[in-house]
Amino acid sequence: MVVMRKPTPIGLELHTLCCGLCGILEVWFEVYEGKEAMAMKKHNSEYPRSIALTLRMCKPYFCTVRHALDRVLVADSWFGSVACALALFKLVVFAVMNVKTAHRDFAKEQLLDVVGEIKGHTAEARAARQQRRGAKADYVREYKVGAQRVNLLAAGHNKKVPLLLVTTASSMIEGPEHEK
Repeated sequence: MVVMRKPTPIGLELHTLCCGLCGILEVWFEVYEGKEAMAMKKHNSEYPRSIALTLRMCKPYFCTVRHALDRVLVADSWFGSVACALALFKLVVFAVMNVKTAHRDFAKEQLLDVVGEIKGHTAEARAARQQRRGAKADYVREYKVGAQRVNLLAAGHNKKVPLLLVTTASSMIEGPEHEK
């Protein structure tokens, strides 16, 4: 596989997923077989390639009825999008994902207004960064997925730099303070 954006562009690209309930880290990879062969893979006809790959990776966790063994996928920004979270929910997997670039239907600008990074080297910029540290914001939107409804939470937090998340498995209930 050739991935030109990488420092060493030839090799194998691995994607990892972690179950948030059992803590099992799954390393899964798919060998790139060429454009035509990859287009024939499951879910590619109904979803973009990244979501289709995510669904193929999560297949062992799919079930048909919500029960106590529901799974919570914790994933980085390669997977993170509203569309991916909703596709997983449709197949009975909850998700918590970092969002960086795939922000369609995601309240990115509104979150960054509250938790975004402040640039600059002036005393005012440093003071503004210090004041913004610990800021958080969230937006909830209800979606209809099949016969069910799900509240999708878009959340942001600033701990030196902003962290933006999309989740179908959480709320903004206060947790304990982080300790170093």
